[in-house]
Amino acid sequence: MELKEKAKRSLCVFLIACCILVISCGNGSVESEYADIENRVFELVNEHRTSEGLATLGWSELIAEQCRIHSEDMAEGTVDFGHDGFNDRVENIRQEIDVVRAGENVAYNMGYIDPAQQAVDAWLLSSGHRQNIEGDYVLTGVGVAKSEGDAYYFTQIFIQ
Repeated sequence: MELKEKAKRSLCVFLIACCILVISCGNGSVESEYADIENRVFELVNEHRTSEGLATLGWSELIAEQCRIHSEDMAEGTVDFGHDGFNDRVENIRQEIDVVRAGENVAYNMGYIDPAQQAVDAWLLSSGHRQNIEGDYVLTGVGVAKSEGDAYYFTQIFIQ
């Protein structure tokens, strides 16, 4: 009987460990997916800037955090898609970075193999978004989130 109880306990411990592993891997892969997409947007924007003879932008994790919050809020529907709260995001960045001027691009899409490429391509077709991408900025950050309906939401802030 004692051997049966030990086997049951071992099985329970094993199952709990597996559940913890699945939960932690699942969360990590989503965060990793978002990080990969954010990095892809960053690279695509810098590739475009280089092709236009412009200096590349530096990455700021502080800026990216503000972008992530806005993208998550849009994906969750707590704010409408758009630029509401932009001045607040810039003020939060200004607490640690000297901001001369700032710009912001937002996008959403779904069903694309490369959502980052789709977002950047759409921005480049829009004169205002393209001006931000090609503007006199030195720092940027990107935030990506995904809605329950599988739409990706993007925010990119540019800082001079």
